[in-house]
Amino acid sequence: MITGSTHTEALAYENDSPTQTTDFDFSEIDRNVFGIEPEDTGTKSVSFSDMSAALSIILGWIRCRAKTPEPRGVASRALGLLYLLDPVTSRYDSLDQIAKACGMTRAAISASLVQFRDEVGLCFEMGGKRELSRERYSRGQKAAVDLGTHSSFRRRE
Repeated sequence: MITGSTHTEALAYENDSPTQTTDFDFSEIDRNVFGIEPEDTGTKSVSFSDMSAALSIILGWIRCRAKTPEPRGVASRALGLLYLLDPVTSRYDSLDQIAKACGMTRAAISASLVQFRDEVGLCFEMGGKRELSRERYSRGQKAAVDLGTHSSFRRRE
């Protein structure tokens, strides 16, 4: 690399012969001439207060907002959330395993995770079902009740 008086020059090859190049700061032209700031292509930062608020919401959900939360419920929600957000670091391979370890049902853990997802607006799949599946299933069940064909209307013998 050869250093010039005001620019940093480097060699490049054009048509199999060396040629000099100059690094030109186009973002400087955008800033000074057009008043355009370049986009930040680095990592996005979050303020500490926003991060604290998010953590507070998560911890409030984990402890179930109860004065004296049940330890197995707290553990099941924390482990279930970890499993859904980062299954690689979870020591459990499924919600069933978490439920057995915590003395809970998989359905109870799943229901609390669905509630959390709805409260905070997260978009992650649960049980391999698409986001709109729950809404469709609910409409189908309500239509069956309206038509009188819902399974709860049948007697078990």
